[in-house]
Amino acid sequence: MRLGPPRATIASTLSSEVPIPKFLALCLLISLPAVCQAQALSDQVPADAVLYIGWHGVDSSIPGYEQSHLKALVDASQVSQLLHESIPNMVRRLAASDANTAQIADECLAIEDALWKYPVAFYLEGMDSNQPIPKIALICQAGGDSAGLADKITKLLAQSQAGDMVHCKATDQLLIVSTFDVPDHPDAPLSAAPEFQASLAALGKNPFVVGYIDGANLLALADKGVQMSGDPQAAQFWPKIRASLGLDGIKSLGFTAGFDARDWSTQIFVDAPAPRQGLLGGASEPISDDMLKLMPDTSNVAGAVSLDISALVPGILSAAAQVAPDASDQLNQGVAMISQMVGFDVQKEFLGLLGKQWGYYADPTTAGQGTLGMIIINRPTDPDTLASSLGKLETFANTMAAQQLQAMKMTIEFRQFTAAGVQVHYLASPMISPCWAIKDGSLMIGLEPQTLVGALGHESDGKSILDNPAYQAVRKQLNGPDGVSSFSFMDLQNLTPLGYQNWVAASRLYLGLGDLFGLQSPPLFMPPLQTLLAETEPAGSISWTDDAGLHLKIITPYPGAELVGAGNGSPMAAIETEAVTASILLPSLNRARETANRVKSASNLRMIGLACMQYSNDHQGALPPDLGTLIKTEDVSVSVFISPLSSTSPPPDQANLSPDDLAKWVNDNSDYTYVGAGKNMNQMQPTTVLAYEKDDFGGGRNFLYGDYHVDWQDTATAEQIINNLK
Repeated sequence: MRLGPPRATIASTLSSEVPIPKFLALCLLISLPAVCQAQALSDQVPADAVLYIGWHGVDSSIPGYEQSHLKALVDASQVSQLLHESIPNMVRRLAASDANTAQIADECLAIEDALWKYPVAFYLEGMDSNQPIPKIALICQAGGDSAGLADKITKLLAQSQAGDMVHCKATDQLLIVSTFDVPDHPDAPLSAAPEFQASLAALGKNPFVVGYIDGANLLALADKGVQMSGDPQAAQFWPKIRASLGLDGIKSLGFTAGFDARDWSTQIFVDAPAPRQGLLGGASEPISDDMLKLMPDTSNVAGAVSLDISALVPGILSAAAQVAPDASDQLNQGVAMISQMVGFDVQKEFLGLLGKQWGYYADPTTAGQGTLGMIIINRPTDPDTLASSLGKLETFANTMAAQQLQAMKMTIEFRQFTAAGVQVHYLASPMISPCWAIKDGSLMIGLEPQTLVGALGHESDGKSILDNPAYQAVRKQLNGPDGVSSFSFMDLQNLTPLGYQNWVAASRLYLGLGDLFGLQSPPLFMPPLQTLLAETEPAGSISWTDDAGLHLKIITPYPGAELVGAGNGSPMAAIETEAVTASILLPSLNRARETANRVKSASNLRMIGLACMQYSNDHQGALPPDLGTLIKTEDVSVSVFISPLSSTSPPPDQANLSPDDLAKWVNDNSDYTYVGAGKNMNQMQPTTVLAYEKDDFGGGRNFLYGDYHVDWQDTATAEQIINNLK
């Protein structure tokens, strides 16, 4: 399929001159991982490439696009006008004041348009020890436009610092931009490599975008990098790290993205045949119906993952033992020390008791909408012992927090109350209050006590997420095996209206700036809500492992649908939340910061007092004549004489200053007034003032006294004390 006259566009209903599906590529950039896959030009890529990314280009036929939800939304919006009129016009207007810049802008737009239109492949071949940058190439099948594009790129490179490192050439059909000399045709193409073909066979058919990483070549590149580093330690440990993580067992990673019926589908396959070792060696336990039955049928977000946390510490210790036995011994000692501090065996009485499956859900009927309503669930093997261990952890955390915050007169601690017949534990802290409870053998964790209590009291009438029609529909469409090791689900029909207004407002915020400068941005960048909902279906994902490797499949109505349906996770909602949070917390945070700085300033005065005492011990009780003398005679730094409440900066280049210069700087710039000159330590009273803060930084000052204690005095009292010293 071709674009523009005399070609037929993909969305000719909007404009015969506008290549609408560029929106597709934009969505890919927003919603897809960095490694993508497409067979485009794989016959021009060498088989030993480490990384390959390609797409067919929007001038070619895109399987499934005509019937997709995405096309319907593109047809109902003005995204085409934004991409092909407003943005180019904005670029040209910004460059209009400089003819040379305007020409560069036009050439960049032409190059960008070609990369969307034509098939493109990007690949990394490796690294040559004779050149400082990796061997990277971009190939575009631009046909008759190749020579003209090569001229534009060559001119742009000549005006940049990259001109000596990046090369550009054109053949009969291809445009090639690279950091090395690329042959016109590789002797052994990637398209014929068995590993590449096997990876694609395990993934979706007719993809629009494709990506591939060769595991063996990637490891060879890493080996070469270690050798080139010249670091003997790296050369010693890298092979052990490879073995301990099981990286040698990964043959390749492939990725495809394209249309599946009317939806957008992405698939990832890690070719790592069994038996797997190290990082990939652990067996994934299939998600059981018992876990799913703990999630209400009214949940609009739900998911579960097989994760054996009890094997985490032994796995780390085992890997460390293979790499560095000494480090392994230190880690073992660290785990033993932590167990001793908290009063129980962390591995056996905490991590070892957690179940191997974790679930999460957000149910609007019990906790409202948004991330704060998320509930995490686990089925521990011994709930009572786990509850006891968690209680001991709370006691330990409370003790540590009390010690750290005592000087600031603040309290952050775990507390308990009873609700829904169980004991709820929560952290009494601002805004978010993590909490947990165990009910009917299940550990339930929330971010707010209210949401957790709502979940504890939920009456399900025997129904669960398994009875949710939207979940059933997306699970059927994903069409994976029965024993999946993870799943996720989003009921976008219910979630999209929650975030729609915020996304419209966010788009208008940015587009409106263009309107202010006369660029006439499209008023309907996003389609009306009813149109959006008509093209919206549930989204979800599943992952599983088999003898061939690891699999992941994701289905969503259109690229980026999860972002639009994120509700309170949308950009404007985040801005609003941050603004409200700031208005509530900033005064408290400022007070806390002032208190902390006041304590630090008092600590400085105590250090000055200690230095004075050491000086007097060496001088028959006589105190130093000035603060600068302490720099020359005692072990104190310049920072001790600077209050954190002030704007005073340390002297520049102080490392090169002589002791006399530093002493002079302290006497001239210290934030503390010293009044101990001429006094004798043996004749002083505890109430005698030795030093105090020069300035009142808000409500009072710190004073250092003859017995070396420090007290804070309010403004009125401080002024009276200072007047009495004169």
